[in-house]
Amino acid sequence: MARAYTLWDHKSHIYFRKKNNTLYIPSLLVTHYGKALGDKTLFRMC
Repeated sequence: MARAYTLWDHKSHIYFRKKNNTLYIPSLLVTHYGKALGDKTLFRMC
């Protein structure tokens, strides 16, 4: 079984792109055991 979680990155700003009416919410992706699955997560953990 594979499991991962997305967490809202409170240190980054949310922004809205009017061109395609999309709200972007920066997030971090981690495994069930807390290991980083993305480069951004690694930088936030340092």
